[in-house]
Amino acid sequence: EPLSAGLITGWRGRVAFQALRGNLPGGIEIRPFSGALRGDGQSLALDALKGSLGGGEMTASLDARNGPNGLALNAHLDLGNVDAASLRYRDLALPKGRISAQMTLTSQGRSVSALTGALAGNGTVTLDAAEINGLNPRAFEIAIRASDNGQISDDTRLRQLVEPALSAGPIAVASAQIPFTIRDGRLRVGATPLEAKNAHAIVSGGYDIPADQADIRASLTPIMTGLSGAPPEIQLFAAGPPDKLSRTVDLTPLSSWLAVRTIDRETRRLDAIERGEPPPATAALPTLVSPEPEPSPTEVPLPGRDPRRPPPKAKLEPKAAPTPKPPLAAPAAPSPPLASQQVAPLPPPIDVRPAPGPPPAKPRPKPPLVLTPQNP
Repeated sequence: EPLSAGLITGWRGRVAFQALRGNLPGGIEIRPFSGALRGDGQSLALDALKGSLGGGEMTASLDARNGPNGLALNAHLDLGNVDAASLRYRDLALPKGRISAQMTLTSQGRSVSALTGALAGNGTVTLDAAEINGLNPRAFEIAIRASDNGQISDDTRLRQLVEPALSAGPIAVASAQIPFTIRDGRLRVGATPLEAKNAHAIVSGGYDIPADQADIRASLTPIMTGLSGAPPEIQLFAAGPPDKLSRTVDLTPLSSWLAVRTIDRETRRLDAIERGEPPPATAALPTLVSPEPEPSPTEVPLPGRDPRRPPPKAKLEPKAAPTPKPPLAAPAAPSPPLASQQVAPLPPPIDVRPAPGPPPAKPRPKPPLVLTPQNP
């Protein structure tokens, strides 16, 4: 139905309002909020609309006036430090974290549907301390470990392991800026990188407002130690109305990466056997990079000690009370030595033989002794 030409004309004056609670489209709640409605006979303006939203602040303004092509709208919205989980449209919600946003909108048309289809604008969403579900990087560790142990026989088995692991936890993103544009009633988000400590993610997508269709695309790659070459990748897609999104996980890139890894390991093993060498030792499994706690400034890391472990605490032993000295006594007889303290027996005698060589010369016999009797 076309909008009435006198919808915004003929109104003059200013009406200020305050309320303890208000609801925006999509079930978003504001409490409290206030603003002012102003008319000059040719236009209506909603000025200084302020409210508390999700623990943060929201400010907005709206101007509507008649133009040659129907009603012309101009709007501006600012969000500051708002709980992102409180912003939702039906079943489509932002991830857990804090959000700040700036957005401008313009439209022109003679009916509500024409205004919706002609929406245009742009803005930027800033996420802080965000936790995005469905992108758990631990899924890569599970897939690599299962592949190296021979537990993945086909892509069906790989899907049974990876999909539950992806949903088992979120990916933590410290900060991200997501720019978006709106044109002809379609909101679009270009390829935007999300950097985590142990993974990279690239998200894109949009929402067709007249058709009520959303589409979200994301690719996930891990940051792992002990990983050579290009990292594996998982791709995710979601499409449909905001309250009936259909999610699809594409594991083709990951499956191909695991196959190449298995072939490379087997080739190296066969090459070693052909050369007559022992098979190469199995390399350690790649592990996700995790943030390490920095040592305190007063602690100097000692060589040979893991700085991640706290230093051992010194054990305090109670001091024994001093005992009185015993009186001097006669020396006691020495106790027999213990078996462990006895002197070891002497080795057997050594038989020293003459060195080899010519036999020694025999001594010459002495002449016989002659006894001569003496005369009387």
